[in-house]
Amino acid sequence: DAAARMLRALGSDRTEVMPAAPGQPAPAEPPGPLPVRLDEVTAGLLGAAFDVGGDADGLALFGEREPFEHARTLMGRQTPLVGRDPEMATLLTTFDACTSEPEARPVLITGPAGIGKSRLRYELLRALEQRREPVEVWMGRGDPMGAGAPFGLVAGALRRAVGLQGGETLEVLRQKLRARVARHVTAADLQRVTEFLGELVGTPFPDEASPPLRAARRDATLMGDQMRRAFEDLLLAEAADRPVLIVLEDLHWGDVPSVKFVDSALRNLRDRPLMVLALARPDVHDTFPRLWTERGLQELRLGELTRRASERLVRQVLPEATTDTVARLVDRAAGNALYLEELIRVTSEAGSAERLPDSVIAMVEARLEGLEAEARRVLRAGAVFGQVFWESGVEALLGGPLQAGALGEWLAALTEREVITLRRGSKLQGEREYTFRHGLVRDAAYAMLTELDRTTGHRLAGGWLELVGETDALLLAEHFERGGEPHRAVEQYRRAAVQALEGDDFPAVIARVERGVQCGATGELLGRLRLLQAEAHRWRGEVVPAERAALEALSLLPAGADAFWIAIEEAAFASGPAGNRQRLVDLHERTLAALGGPSDWYDQAAARLCVQLLHNGRADLADTLILRIEKRPQRNPAVQARIWAALATRASFEGNLGLFLSLSEAAVRAFEEAGDLRNAARSRGSAAYASLELGDYAGAQRMLRDVLRQAEPMGLHTVAATARQNLGLAVARASRGLEGEARKRALTEARHLEEESARAFATEQHPRMEAASRYYLALVLLESGDAASAEECAREALGIAAGPPLMVPVRAEGLAVLAEVLVARGRAGDAVTAAREAVQLLTDLGGIDGGESLIRTALVDALAAAGLAEEAQKAAQAAAVRLEERAMRIDDPALRERFLRGVPENARVIEIARRA
Repeated sequence: DAAARMLRALGSDRTEVMPAAPGQPAPAEPPGPLPVRLDEVTAGLLGAAFDVGGDADGLALFGEREPFEHARTLMGRQTPLVGRDPEMATLLTTFDACTSEPEARPVLITGPAGIGKSRLRYELLRALEQRREPVEVWMGRGDPMGAGAPFGLVAGALRRAVGLQGGETLEVLRQKLRARVARHVTAADLQRVTEFLGELVGTPFPDEASPPLRAARRDATLMGDQMRRAFEDLLLAEAADRPVLIVLEDLHWGDVPSVKFVDSALRNLRDRPLMVLALARPDVHDTFPRLWTERGLQELRLGELTRRASERLVRQVLPEATTDTVARLVDRAAGNALYLEELIRVTSEAGSAERLPDSVIAMVEARLEGLEAEARRVLRAGAVFGQVFWESGVEALLGGPLQAGALGEWLAALTEREVITLRRGSKLQGEREYTFRHGLVRDAAYAMLTELDRTTGHRLAGGWLELVGETDALLLAEHFERGGEPHRAVEQYRRAAVQALEGDDFPAVIARVERGVQCGATGELLGRLRLLQAEAHRWRGEVVPAERAALEALSLLPAGADAFWIAIEEAAFASGPAGNRQRLVDLHERTLAALGGPSDWYDQAAARLCVQLLHNGRADLADTLILRIEKRPQRNPAVQARIWAALATRASFEGNLGLFLSLSEAAVRAFEEAGDLRNAARSRGSAAYASLELGDYAGAQRMLRDVLRQAEPMGLHTVAATARQNLGLAVARASRGLEGEARKRALTEARHLEEESARAFATEQHPRMEAASRYYLALVLLESGDAASAEECAREALGIAAGPPLMVPVRAEGLAVLAEVLVARGRAGDAVTAAREAVQLLTDLGGIDGGESLIRTALVDALAAAGLAEEAQKAAQAAAVRLEERAMRIDDPALRERFLRGVPENARVIEIARRA
């Protein structure tokens, strides 16, 4: 009652206070909703005060109740849905299955322009609304002007669901978003989900008290992970309250990040009442190959209306039409719903069906040509904006000479004539938003513009959209470039590239960078563009162009600037896997020379460069950087995590397994504090590998299975493949303590894990890791008693590992595995040759990050099998000394004992050396 009185005092009709039983949610359609008027600030404050969507003292406060859209009419009449009963039944059945099972399901409706996709979607939403059952509907729409804009579909859907409008103050936007998220998201997750959804919808929050948000703003990929996680968390909370239907209109004008977010939601919320309905033209499959095929996509391909259905529509609207007129209209339309509607319209206006255009496009063009000159002018201005436009935007483009008030009259007339539609609600505060009745109408209006008018229109449209707070960088860039102002487009293309990087749309990043370059980017701005391009190439596994772009960025960015250190990282990422040691040396020198005052960006770049130097045999250079960064107190957990990870890598190369384990675990904790679950999973995988090397096979398996549970929902394919690689070895080694069928099952699982890992790395074109998976597979096959297949697999691994210096550690381990296999096959001489080469490579490297025990043990076994007992004893003694050295670096006595006695290879070498 108190809330109702407060709202009544404010006056109007946009928000409802609904009665609800104590402790129960408000009904979807309560009797007698109380209409009140709220300004936006008050709406945000009341939402926070009364916990929007919850209930307080028997009341539940909700935001604006908005019908899905205006009724679809033809010549002012509501027409029945004709010829689509089977498709309509399928959609309703699918929705009911989603809610009753429950399970997440995607449906795609495809068909050419004008075939009736939008009408079918409208009828589904109307049917669901008439059921008066609670359902949450999110609507995202593609647009030709913003086609491919990162997150355009999902961000637009979320903005509409929350009621965010351009032109509102940032504080009001934050209040609205926070109140909407608080309806169902738990208090523990409220801040994180709200902050990262704010990034998604262009409503940023401060990051001073939020280490995860601060860390994500330093890393576009991490930002993408966090936004996706927040999107899914909100969907999960919504679906726990009521079924959710996500509608994606005109998906052919959509974007890759939105498609990926939806794909991830379908995977991770597969047992929730979630339905995704997408509508698109048939070429959507060219834009998004294999769209949601792994999520059980059901596609409805709309064909032409049947003759009977077409006749029914004509007679519904033109009841006086003769049989000959009906037949003529039906024959000419050939089942295209839009064409048929336009034919009905022109026949009604002309009074006969004697002279009809030959195609739907000709029909639309003829209809526009028949409009008054001022009406056509209004439509041309609206078409510059795209499928959707706003009254003030059109006014900004026209300038004159329309008389005061005339624009509104023309828009009302065009709405009445069913050329455009006035939308309920608007993306922009205080703006009347219109949409063309059909995409073909917009295309025809746009085609009427002269080249000069198009240029002028896009320049004015870009300026107006920027002024009213448009956040779609790609849309603004398109307007400015088409408007003859490429210099204004450059920064927008850079922002669009950042957004694409957050959405893992790497081809789009590269393309937008090139568009920015073509628009005349120079100097530091060009350097920042190339930096984004380098990162995109890196994620695509394209080392050469990644290195080229990173080095160009380095040459353009001021030494010591934040972006300069990011460029050092990217250059190291590209040069390291390529085995370009000299380039790494050059980067090391530039890092030392450019150092000014301490900074997080420097520390992070130095840490990542250290890792690449270690993998390329330059531990001496890595140590000079480690000395600079390991002692400085860190306040940023994301940077501290990078340093722990670099120090863990250094410990692994030194053979200090205890320190490797503890530092990896410290990195996990720091990454989790920063909200970086991607790298937390990686570091947890490193800790598991340390446990594997220490002989803790059970502990390694637990951690690696945890990594898989984390990595797979996030789509971290490389992390998951690495976890499977190490898990296979852990399972195989643990199987030695099993017997009979249990051992057989374990070895079968190990083999499948290694095979899956090898396939994944081959698909990702990651030869170093593919080779490692294949020699691990050889070890599993050897444990299984299949020495012949093991030899074949080991030789495949060595073939892959031939090449750059980065492959040397992998080749050394592969040779050791081959030596053990050859011993098992009775070819001791060949085994000795392979084992000696492996040890020599190990000696040249000065250490590797794993597998040293395997290499030294292989030499002992090969020499013993060849009858070279004295050499075998000496090799065993040397191996034992090295093992003791490594063991002494392990502070924990229990870990030290496990390393020496719990790893079978180590225990055997020590026993041979003791007997000597």
